[in-house]
Amino acid sequence: MADMKLDDWNQRWIDNRIGWHRGEVNQTLEKYFPSGERSSTFFPLCGKTLDMIWVAQKGCQVRGAEFSQLAIDQFFEENKIANKSENGFIHSTESSFDIALKQGDFFEYPDDHKFELIFDRGSMVAVNPKDREKYAQKIKTLLKSDGKVLLQAISRDEEHLKNGPPFHLTIDDVKNSYEKIGMKVNVLGSYDDRSSIDRLGVIKINEIQISF
Repeated sequence: MADMKLDDWNQRWIDNRIGWHRGEVNQTLEKYFPSGERSSTFFPLCGKTLDMIWVAQKGCQVRGAEFSQLAIDQFFEENKIANKSENGFIHSTESSFDIALKQGDFFEYPDDHKFELIFDRGSMVAVNPKDREKYAQKIKTLLKSDGKVLLQAISRDEEHLKNGPPFHLTIDDVKNSYEKIGMKVNVLGSYDDRSSIDRLGVIKINEIQISF
């Protein structure tokens, strides 16, 4: 498939072609989120994921990057969260949530923002494969020295291998991108996802932790 451009993603939101969005909290996030900690958490290519609500409800600072303004608007509207624009971010104005999302190109997210946890459920798998090393380097700049990335990589059967996005992303693909820039890659577990079996076949989800 041809490379995806930012406007292509924006059009998918306009057309409501957002099959990647889920109506429940991600099980990998629930399983491996740091217990008892209020970790500042970043969601790259965040869309309107409910995972951000789940983390914010734990008293954590939540930040996200999303190109589609429509996705950001839907996130705040559907979750009935009052918000305002300030310093290039859309902030929640409710004391119960510390959420701020930045509209624009992920690669232009401010480098001086550092996080204890970065949750990558559908971000690296959406990036054009030729941009994966650039993506990994950007993630590295946003991670605190003692922070961790929690990532889901996907492996497909041969019949659906070329379909995407989401693109086929193996454990070796993740290692090739991150280990060459000095990061450690550890596989935590895996499971089969059959939620999009008609379009994508059975997807093997590999749960991966990345750190310095």
